[in-house]
Order: sequence, then structure tokens, then C-alpha cells
Amino acid sequence: MKKILYIPILMFWILSSFSTQAGNPDKAFESLKIFDYFNAKKYFEKSFKKFPAISSYGLAYIYSKNDNPFYNTDSAFRKINEALSFLTVAATKEKAIFEKYKVAISDMQTLQFKIINDAFLHAEKQSTISGFNHFIDYYGDSHKYKDALRFRDSLAFEIVRSDNTSESYGAFMEQYPESHLYYTARSRFERALYNELTAEGTPDAYEKFTIAYPRSPHFREAHEQLFKVATKDASDPKVYHDFIKKYPSSLFIEDAWQRVFELSIPVFNEQSLQNFHLAYPDYPYQDKLMTEFTLIKMVLVPYEKSGKYGFINSEGTLVIDPVYDFVEPFAEGMAVVGKDGKSGYVTKTGDEVIPPFYQEAENFHNNLAVVGDQNKFGVIDRNGKMIIPLKYTELSDFSEGLAAATENDLFGYIDRDGMQIINPQFDIAGDFADGFAICQKDENFGLIDQAGNELLPFIYQDITPPANRLLVVKKDDSYGVVSLDSGIVIPFEFSMIKKTSINLFACVKNGKLGFINASGEIQIPFYYLPGSKSELYEFTDGFVVVNFNGKYGVIDSIGRKIIPFRFDEITEISSGKAAVRKGSKWAFIDLHDRIIPVKFNYNKAFAFHKGFAIVEIKSKWGVIDEKGDLVIPFQYDELKLIANNVFVAKRDNFYGLIDPNHNVLVPVEYEKYTVQENEFILLLKEKERLWYNTRSFDVIRKESAE
Repeated sequence: MKKILYIPILMFWILSSFSTQAGNPDKAFESLKIFDYFNAKKYFEKSFKKFPAISSYGLAYIYSKNDNPFYNTDSAFRKINEALSFLTVAATKEKAIFEKYKVAISDMQTLQFKIINDAFLHAEKQSTISGFNHFIDYYGDSHKYKDALRFRDSLAFEIVRSDNTSESYGAFMEQYPESHLYYTARSRFERALYNELTAEGTPDAYEKFTIAYPRSPHFREAHEQLFKVATKDASDPKVYHDFIKKYPSSLFIEDAWQRVFELSIPVFNEQSLQNFHLAYPDYPYQDKLMTEFTLIKMVLVPYEKSGKYGFINSEGTLVIDPVYDFVEPFAEGMAVVGKDGKSGYVTKTGDEVIPPFYQEAENFHNNLAVVGDQNKFGVIDRNGKMIIPLKYTELSDFSEGLAAATENDLFGYIDRDGMQIINPQFDIAGDFADGFAICQKDENFGLIDQAGNELLPFIYQDITPPANRLLVVKKDDSYGVVSLDSGIVIPFEFSMIKKTSINLFACVKNGKLGFINASGEIQIPFYYLPGSKSELYEFTDGFVVVNFNGKYGVIDSIGRKIIPFRFDEITEISSGKAAVRKGSKWAFIDLHDRIIPVKFNYNKAFAFHKGFAIVEIKSKWGVIDEKGDLVIPFQYDELKLIANNVFVAKRDNFYGLIDPNHNVLVPVEYEKYTVQENEFILLLKEKERLWYNTRSFDVIRKESAE
């Protein structure tokens, strides 16, 4: 392709009055003054041999004018390039002619710029692949070159997209390997190929695909479909065991074993474990199963004494001595512990399987843990073996076999062997889920697959994780929904879109809330006022709280009115009931009975949880049951349900524990409390601390405070 000089644009010369001299260039310019293009062209052609630069320039000017029969942008472009080339070696005499007619190099470059623009406009009007190909081939690296490529490629892509076959997408990629649409074509190629080869939907079709295309972005999807089709969500463990034996290389072997285990052990006890062990001697995790399952039933709670930490069990017995500077909760049977500025791991038996060695240590996740030393991070297994060396400045947990990692500023992805699977190129790299990861480049977000293929271009301000291959995305400050298979499902016309749990999208447009389904159809019209609380957009048991003209009510998933719009506030729906407010008073409505007449007695009410609701009258809190009977009287300044129907009660700035029958479990005399492991409560006062187990309803440990 031809190289073109670029200099800032100036206007073409003004043909002002001048004194002529003898010579063909003079005659040519005289002819131009009176728009005699025929003679001007003739004189420039005759003077070309002696004055090639000025003659080429004159001819380029004539060819560039569309008011004469010689108009031809290709000829004009050729001549202006010749003029610029000849000028660099022009004799002094010829340069004097340029000066005489006030033709500067900037004038020549301005003409060149105009010629290119005219040629591009011509190709644009033609709007054909051949037309843009001619421009690309003839006009080289001009300022319109990239525009021509994009126009040409877009036209070509529309053709292959209408065909929508792997063959057509493959041909596009082969013909246009540098196209801006290459990765879009590649993504569609992979999807089309997968759909074509697995169209039968049989285990054999999916297995053949996994064997033939191990690097396909749909490789995991094929494995997943093979697993689903071959097992058909069976309730017989033998079906899953047969799958394991028939497809030993499946990515879902672990899932299959998990299903065998779950279906073979309906009641979790030692006898069931022994039966499972005898029935499946090929179970690959036998030793771990027996050991870990014994320990997993053991709940350990952090315990502090004299500034050092250990663990007690659910009975309050000290299991791991308080010798550590800090401890973290157990995860996958291991807990991070710290000593002298270093971190390691202990088991529930107190064994330091990995002594404090690292400056930083994360919880185990899928049997691997990220550790760090001197600001470099790597990965170890449960035995402390270094799987990935300490070389990365940032490193995430593994998700679907890949971890985001960076050695400098940009993130890529590595596998469990430390191999670089996706090259560093992202400012932010998210976890993989269902084969996809959301990443950021140059402040914009996009979506990639596990092969690094760009499924959504990096042009979005925000992207939510895919659900059923649908994503809520934000572009130019507006939200829309795109499908990985069919493109835009909901146009970018909304100020807010939120995916709900029932495959509807809560959308806000022009200050109104409505719901659109996964096909892009309006399922619930835009009648409602958007709320500031996210729960207002979420369905519970098929119902959602909405605001109509300033009043709240409840509708179902097809927009039918369940509770009329006559309330000033409605809490979340729970156990088929909702707390509602009129004015300053609260009561409850049973959704199953639709509208139930109520008397508004409460100043505040919260949703039911496990048969009980916390309510307030005159700044005092109590608890009612589902019949509306008061089970805890209005005598507390605060009430909070912790777990297993154990309430923390506050009165006169002291805390205690009570049950739904108003039995005092721990007297209201402690100064503060902390919830541990969701089911244990540590209460403290000046000279005492006490641990309460909400599952066993026991004080498991009580000792003097230091």
C-alpha cells in the first residue's frame, strides 16, 4: 500500500492576478484562470517532461474538480502523489514556478486530503465490498483507511451473519483476520459450530464435540450437557456411577461423585458412611471422606485469652490452645492462624499442617489457598505444597480452574499448573462463573470466555454477571439487556435495570417501573414508581411490592393485583405475609387470604421469620406469633433475632438472651455481645464473659474476664 505524507490542511491557492511568462506551465495556469480545463490539461501534459512536479500538481487539480469531464479521483490521487515526490528533487527553476504561482507544499497536501475525502465519499455512496476494497487497495494508509476497513468489514459481516453458519463465519475470519469484527465472528463461529455438531442433543454428539474441540469456549458447556443428558437428573446413584465409568475424562466427574454420595446417604451417620464405603470402593476420596466428615460436624469458635487466640468447640471445651496472635474462622476444615507477623494453617485437631510462615494467607477455596510473602503471591495445596510459585503481585482464588493474576499492572489468567491461559491485558479481571468472566480495559467492561475470546466488546460502563446467557449492561449512561446468542434483547433506553429471581427484568424509564421478560416483551406495564430500596424490585414466592401513585401494594409475576395500593409502606414478604403501614401504624396481611381486615396497632413492624415477627409500640419492642398473639411483651429497647429463635434483648443499655416464650436464657445484665459462627453468642461485662450455643440452648462456657 502507498504511503502518504500528512501536513496540516490549508486552502487551495487563490488564483490572483499575476504577470505571465512564456512557457507551458504559464499557459496552463492562464487556462485555469478562465476554467479552460481542456487547454490547461494539454499544456500541463506537454510541460510534464521539463517540469514534472508543477505539471503533476496541475493535472491533479484538474482531475480533482468535478466540474469538468476529466474528473477522476484515482487519477488525481496518482498525480498529487507524483507531484509531492517530484518536488523533493525539483530543479531550482521549477521551484521558482511554484513560488511564482504561490503553490506551497501545504497546498499540495490540502489537495491530497480533499482527493482522499472525495474518493471515500464515492465508496460510501456505492456501499459495496468491492468499492471499499478498491479504496483500501488504492488509497493505502490514508486518514480514511481505517474507516474504509470498518465499513467494508461491516458489510461483509452482515452477509455472513444472515447465513449464520460456522462455514460463513470461518470464511470471514480467514478473509479478514485484522477486522474489528474478528472476535465477534469468532464467538459466533464457535457458537454456530457447537450448535451444528450437537444438534442431535445426544450424549454421543456432546462427547464427540469434547474430543474434537478441547479448546472451544463451549467445551465446558458440552461437558455439562453430556452430564445432564446422560444422567437426566436421575434419583438413582447407579446412573451417576455408570456415567463416571463411561466418561472418566468428564469435567463433571466430581459432580457425579457428589450426586452418588448425596443419593446414597439419605441419613448422615456413621453407618451410612460405612455402607457408602463398601458400595463404592472406587470412590477417589475415601480417606478424606472419613476424616473430614468426622471433623466437619465439629463447630469451632474463636477464643481469646490474654490477647492470644485459640478455639473452643460447641460445648465450650478448649480444643486449640490460645497461642496465636489472631485466628480466622474455619473454611474447608482449615483455619488461618497468625503468630509473630506470619500466617499459617491449622486443622480442627489443632495440627499446624502449614506452620506460620507466610506474611499473608487466604482461606482455602476448592482445596487451594492463596499465600503471600514480600508482596508476592502464589498458591499452596492442603499439604502446604507450593502449586504456583510466589511471583504475582496480585492473585485471586481459582474459579472454574482459572485464577486472575498479575505480575505488573495488567491481569491475565493462569490455570492450576501456573500456565498462562489468557495473556495479561485487563485492568480488572473477575472470577469465572458458568464459563464467563467480566473484565475491564481502559475503564470499560467486557465479557470473555475461558479461552480469552471476547464475547462482549469492551465498550460498557457496567456489566452484571450472565444469567441464562443474558446480561444487564450499561452504555452511554443507559441500561439494556444483551444476549450472548442473539444480541440486544432490551434496548438501551432505561435509567435502571435489575434482574429478578424469576427471570424478569425490573426496568425504569421516564420515572416509571415495569417488568420485561427474557424475550424483551413487556410483561408488567410501566405503571409503578421506582423505589430507593433494592428489595422493591425483587419477587418473593412470586410476589413483589410496588408503588402506584405513592401507595404501596403487591402484585404477582404477571401483574395481577394481590394487595391493593392503599398502604404507605410494605416490608418484604415472608412466610406468605407482609407487614403493612397506614399512617404511623403497622399490621400484617396474609397473602394467601388476599386482603384481610386489620387493626393498625404497631408503630413499627418487621417481616415474619420462622413464625415470629418483631413489633414496636411507643418505643418498646415485643414479638408476636403468626396468630398475632403477643409472645414477648413490649418491655425492651431493642430486640434482634440471632439464630434458632434466640433473641438478643436490650433494656436500659444492658443485653441478655430470651426465647419466643419469653424465657430468660441469659439475664439482661451484659454490656455488649458478639455473634460467632452465626449460632454462638459471646456476652461480656466488666468481670465476666459467657458463651451461649443457640443450637443446644446452653451456656457452654462462662469465665472471669481479664
